[in-house]
Amino acid sequence: MNNSIEISQYLKQLWANPEARQKRHLDLRTARTISLTDNYPDTASWAAANIATQLQESTNFKANGCLLDVGCGSGLYLNLLDGSYKFAVGMDKSPAALAQFPGNSEKAQPLRGDILNLPFAPETFGAAMANRMLNLTGAIQRALNEIRRVLVTQGLLFIVTAEREEGATLRKAHEAALIESGFPERFYTRSSPPDQRLGRENGERWLREAGFEVRQILDYERVIAPLSLAEALELYATGLLFQRSLGFDEPGIEPERWTKLYQAMEARLAALLELEGKLEIRDGATLFTAYKSL
Repeated sequence: MNNSIEISQYLKQLWANPEARQKRHLDLRTARTISLTDNYPDTASWAAANIATQLQESTNFKANGCLLDVGCGSGLYLNLLDGSYKFAVGMDKSPAALAQFPGNSEKAQPLRGDILNLPFAPETFGAAMANRMLNLTGAIQRALNEIRRVLVTQGLLFIVTAEREEGATLRKAHEAALIESGFPERFYTRSSPPDQRLGRENGERWLREAGFEVRQILDYERVIAPLSLAEALELYATGLLFQRSLGFDEPGIEPERWTKLYQAMEARLAALLELEGKLEIRDGATLFTAYKSL
């Protein structure tokens, strides 16, 4: 786009219709995806399928049947896993996220709460999930300790981490552009520093130190390519800009700041395209399966 007025109008249109924004993002992503792990279209469907298999095969979980999803958001994973548990609690700190929780499920209940202070008695749940949220706590070990407390002995823990995605092209450029554009500190302070995040390489250590034994580690990857500069910016503006960063669905920032962020991303992606001759986005996640040791 040629000027800040055009960018501002474009972003304003995206804000005005979240459903249309989501559709534009998914349509472009689907059209440019050239590789998927096991042909699953997204991380959630891939992870949920693997989690469901392990829940259904676990004699220990069947005896308890209660599942906890910490940082559940709108309840997507619990909805995908509906046939795999007797009862579930979806917990999140965000009232806005919980407001989207499915209201027609008798087996899954939403609850506002904090992973660092779980409001449950010890050994309440047969399994727990933490999907793409541990690195937002700023206190991973404490969060894992709390999850361990509320799990039965040998209870299962599933962690989906977006750490691999955080190293992807858009994510790295986005984090640098945030700082360059002068966004307020509240966009960073609740996240764990890069050297203290749980990811593919160090996840087993984090879990072992919290009293878990790792049973399985699986990886998911999606490759999106080739992308023109305009397509990469569209993918960013309709997805990561509004949906992938803590607080970005709170439009309490002056429009000029959003425009400046978009312009910073445009410059970074243009430089990357010139340097490498192409724009290819690899994103994905890792699924850790562990159990509470004796």
